Order: sequence, then C-alpha cells, then structure tokens
Amino acid sequence: MQRFTCPKCFGQNVDEIIYGSKVAYKCYKCGNLSNRALAMDSRLKLDLGANGQLVHSSVSLLVKNAEGKILLIRRRYYPVTWAIISGHMHIGEAIIEAAKRELVEETGSMADNLKFLFKTAADSRCRTGVIKHKLHVFEYNLPKNTDIVPNSEAQNIAWVSPSDLAAKAYKPMTQNTVAVLKKIGYL
Repeated sequence: MQRFTCPKCFGQNVDEIIYGSKVAYKCYKCGNLSNRALAMDSRLKLDLGANGQLVHSSVSLLVKNAEGKILLIRRRYYPVTWAIISGHMHIGEAIIEAAKRELVEETGSMADNLKFLFKTAADSRCRTGVIKHKLHVFEYNLPKNTDIVPNSEAQNIAWVSPSDLAAKAYKPMTQNTVAVLKKIGYL
C-alpha cells in the first residue's frame, strides 16, 4: 500500500495529479502543490545503516539490446531524470525475484537469464525521502526482436551506446545510475 506525504508540512492528505506526461502532488492540509511528495510504501525493505540511517535494499538492471546499447528511462516521477531499470526490494523478496519483478514492471519483459554483476552503494534521495541505497546490480541481454513496453513511470526511453552515456542529452541521471555506470567504467 502506497500513500503520499507532503514534504512541506508532512500532512498525509495528498493527491497525485497526472496531467499529460507531468505529475504533481496537492496537499490539502497546507495547500502545497509540488512535483514531489514523500511516497510511503509498507512493502519496501528497509535496513538501518551503521550510523542509524535508513537504507533501502534495491536492484538495478543494465538492459542491453542486440547492438550492445543500454536502456535508459526518463523517469516521470521524482527524481525526474534518466535512469537504468531500478527499484526497491519488498520485504521477504529474494534479490533475483526483485530484479525480475522490476524488469517486468518497467519494460514488460520477462527473463530467467539475469546475470548478477555486483553490489554497490549510492547516496540518492528517492520518493520516500531515504537517501542511502544498497544496490544489487544485474545485466540482462534482451533477445533480438523483443519489444520494450515502458510502464507509467517512464516519460521516454532511449537505447544508448556506452560511449554516448556521458552526453548532455542523458543528463541528469539518478545517483544510483551514475554509481552503477561508473563502477562498470561507462562514465
């Protein structure tokens, strides 16, 4: 179950308003109209870091097509930036199952052949207000002639060659995406 909280007054009477490719959040307690709200979701797996800070366990996927290009999604929701496929793990969910779920949710593609690459961490504020993320990174090679069906979280998608990832056209990127792409030497 997801509910929204106002980042200004922390009121919980907030509506999500979608108009065209834009999203806004209206708080009925303080009247704030913003492009972001804190999204509280009771399914998400949270841990406590060494300093007592909340940490989200998350998955990220490098989705590659037959030409070796990487799928980037221009996010519709905060943070409204370019990103690789990423998402939070749910309580009790295995890492591989979270990766498969995110792949289906964000691309419509089902896969059993995900390849685990590495774990890393990133400081990247998400919709829930949590900053620290523990990332489990996978690679998925999309079979030839497979269509991508982006969900409502995407404004746009792009297939980008690794050498073009630093281009201004794909800035800004989420900090999670930057951390993953730097670790594999693409940025």
